[in-house]
Amino acid sequence: MSGPTTHSGVMGRAEQIPVPDRPDAAETLDWWLITAPGWTPALTLNAAGTLWSQWLLLVVRLRDDQPGFPPPVRHFDGATHELMVASIDPTPGPVTVGGLAAARVLVPLLQPMNVAVQVEATDDEMREVTGLLAHAVVDGIICPESWNVAGGNRELTRGWLTSITKTLAHVRGEVHAP
Repeated sequence: MSGPTTHSGVMGRAEQIPVPDRPDAAETLDWWLITAPGWTPALTLNAAGTLWSQWLLLVVRLRDDQPGFPPPVRHFDGATHELMVASIDPTPGPVTVGGLAAARVLVPLLQPMNVAVQVEATDDEMREVTGLLAHAVVDGIICPESWNVAGGNRELTRGWLTSITKTLAHVRGEVHAP
């Protein structure tokens, strides 16, 4: 996938956010704003009782000795990237790609993080995987929200790890299970 892209599906829209050229974003490889009201009806309420329908999908590098960054905490030896999905707090209002690209503000994220999965891959592989997963969310194939998944965050993360593993195998041209 080359250049920022947008994909609309039955659940909503995924928009690739340009990674800013500034030191605090140096380890961000790719990020997507997912606005998917199709996933909202299943109890996605924050503490204030507000529905949310936006998620941030991003992948960061786990490199050692990067100025301005703490050492990465790897879940296994050889992990090179971490892919995360987080719900965006709707209280301040909808987030836009233009607002994210232009501003130096933190995205208001709800806690805990929905998905955090580490993998061993190249930057190019992770860019492609992240784009394909963004498409899968808005096409209704993979859920971004743990409240919509029986078993909560653990099962959600397991589903994402399976999807990432199979998608990486596909990107690499390897044989993988359907």
